[in-house]
Amino acid sequence: MNFTQLLEQRAREDADQLGYRYLPNDREEFCLTYGQLAAGAHDLAAVIRRHIPPGQRVVLLYPAGLQFIQAFFACLLANVVAVPLPMPKSNDVAHRLDHVIKDCEPAAIFTETAFLEQVGAMLPDAYRAVVATTDGNFDCAKIVRSQVVAEPDVAVLQYTSGSTSKPKGVMLRNANLFANLRQIELAFGHTRESTGVIWLPHYHDMGLVGGILQPLFAGFPVTLLSPISFVQRPLRWLQAIHKYRATTSGGPNFAYDLCVAKAGTLEPHIDLSCWELAFNGAEPVKASTLDAFSATFSHAGFRRSAFVPCYGLAEATLIVAAVPKAEAPLIVESSDSRITARGVSAPTRGQLVSCGQPAEGGHVQILRVDSEEQCREGEVGEVLVHSPSVASGYWGKNDRSFRPGSPAGVRTGDLGFKLGGELFITGRLSDLIVIRGKNFFPEDIEATAQIAEPLLAQEGVAAFSVEGHATEELVLVQEVSSRTLRAVDLIAMRDEVSRLVMQRHGIGVSAFVPVKAGSLVRTSSGKISRFACKQLYVTQKLLQLPM
Repeated sequence: MNFTQLLEQRAREDADQLGYRYLPNDREEFCLTYGQLAAGAHDLAAVIRRHIPPGQRVVLLYPAGLQFIQAFFACLLANVVAVPLPMPKSNDVAHRLDHVIKDCEPAAIFTETAFLEQVGAMLPDAYRAVVATTDGNFDCAKIVRSQVVAEPDVAVLQYTSGSTSKPKGVMLRNANLFANLRQIELAFGHTRESTGVIWLPHYHDMGLVGGILQPLFAGFPVTLLSPISFVQRPLRWLQAIHKYRATTSGGPNFAYDLCVAKAGTLEPHIDLSCWELAFNGAEPVKASTLDAFSATFSHAGFRRSAFVPCYGLAEATLIVAAVPKAEAPLIVESSDSRITARGVSAPTRGQLVSCGQPAEGGHVQILRVDSEEQCREGEVGEVLVHSPSVASGYWGKNDRSFRPGSPAGVRTGDLGFKLGGELFITGRLSDLIVIRGKNFFPEDIEATAQIAEPLLAQEGVAAFSVEGHATEELVLVQEVSSRTLRAVDLIAMRDEVSRLVMQRHGIGVSAFVPVKAGSLVRTSSGKISRFACKQLYVTQKLLQLPM
């Protein structure tokens, strides 16, 4: 099956069924049935075919909403390669956009009329003439026909967040997408009776594949919010789950923490008993978060058994492993004698939560970081994923991380171990802090900082190393909200954090840098980018709070 056939099937069998609902604010909602989606996407696809040859790339720069969905499916129907990207709203995002456009050489850039001026101002000069507006009359002044045509059946270039390097375009074929959509459907138990609520970015793998494509594939309606709407008021998410009786929803671990922090403002009559599957992925899952969220919202009918910790990455389309629905995840102490390490350090941060077993048709191995040798049970190494959903590679690059085969494989750059067939993720290989020949997980050091001062538990923090006079030195950049700032003494907090880091990890904090909340750079999925934060620190662009 391809997306043309899937869309036509939905329109033929359920033309009047709601496919997508978008909530731009607390008062309005805009709806799109399968019939409306199919008609709009086919109309736009017909125009695209007249302007843009198959295999060319089309960058999609849209705010959250239904216009993006129409344009995305139109690209798939027209056999051009969709490249979803975030709207450029700052110099950092514009720099990323500049890199991606030069990398993929799009034939056109699609957006809405209301954002034409904003988009044009952020584009490289050579591409300002190829912006086309797709609401109303299709207007494309000029098409750049790249000499490079995508490989057959490439449907999407899903650019990585760039948290540890420059963004790279993951080439997703139709076969990869459909394989992963089937894996998600099976792992999460989705049916036509499911109902979703998603606030995740439409240009990110979790928001696009899990939030937009999966509902269409499984045939259930989904209500969409913008990530900005969620961040401004996290409890909008839970209120939407209550109002539209969502059975499936989720996000990264930090999203659940935000809701716990704002729980005091939740309407008392809210009912979350409909929420059967609360997936938790995109960053390490914390046992303390599962406990706190369950305890905080049990009065609203939320069940701890609804939590489904999972693991995935763009290079595998999305999902790789998940805990079975309604089953409690395996949780082990980092001090467990079965967990060992060779070449990297073992984790030290309390409890570790399993991400379950590989999805249908896939398998996971743990390899030593310096070889192809497979790790023993419980030994920390690099995660290697084999799955029919593994992409064919990065656009324009010959990356040795990808392994041909049936199914294809990819060395993920993520560190983890397996116990009893279950996968545990411990960190990111490129984020490892190496000081005097010893490796440290930044997550462990960041967790220690939050233990040293409980008020920091809901604040962002980034640990990384920089080159010092004699060796690498540890830097800890800590966000401090105005509320926390009024309650603590920064010098005393610095001293206590440094003392506990030395006690637990045996290394000194060379620089403790308190910054205003919101200062740390985050990826499209909301994770803090240690790579980008380090760049800001090295170039002295972080605005430190006075101590």
